[in-house]
Amino acid sequence: MYIDAYHDKKRDVIHVVERVNGKRIFKKYDARYVLYYDHPSGTHRTIFGDCVKKFETNDGKKFRAKVEELKNQNKKLFESDIHPYLRCLEDNYTGCETPELNITYYDIEVNWDEVKGYAPVTNPFNSINAVTIYNKWEGNNGLITLSVVPPTMTIDEAKELVNDIPNVYICENELELLDTFLGLLTDTDVLIGYNSTYYDLPYIINRLKYLGKEQELKRLCLIKSKSR
Repeated sequence: MYIDAYHDKKRDVIHVVERVNGKRIFKKYDARYVLYYDHPSGTHRTIFGDCVKKFETNDGKKFRAKVEELKNQNKKLFESDIHPYLRCLEDNYTGCETPELNITYYDIEVNWDEVKGYAPVTNPFNSINAVTIYNKWEGNNGLITLSVVPPTMTIDEAKELVNDIPNVYICENELELLDTFLGLLTDTDVLIGYNSTYYDLPYIINRLKYLGKEQELKRLCLIKSKSR
């Protein structure tokens, strides 16, 4: 039933996103930092049968200090590298059913410059002129195309051209297109696209930065407290 988890190291909190009966739910758990270290009077045993002691805290700074202390004592550490969010998921979601994820498929189109050619994701100087998405959970209504009005047309002419095509919308400019696109992802759990990891998504992210709209990146995150 969980979708994603994020470790807020400053507050020692694990944020977890769930989906229950189709609804998205946000929960917080105290981070649990755990390690074991070799000690002759330890009450725990390793898989090899060695005696170890357990150290546990909800304070990340204390945990890191303890790790350094034990390393300086040449103690052998066990499980100190297990991330707190994994412990949280193990503690609270072991055996839970897998949720039905809201999946969005998407593809972007980018302008071509007659002098510079195509823009790389590292320098997104060309504007995004169209986006098509398919919100799988919405069925046929989830297939939507957004396009910026072509420079050779007025917006009325462009709208008239697509008037008989369902779910195709003309935007006045790129910022309107990007704002609308991000708004359509409000209930999305997973974004999928052809080569989207290496092109579409980084291009969108860097293009928003290029346009001075970096704050909008939070809208791509399940957990809005930080642009990840």
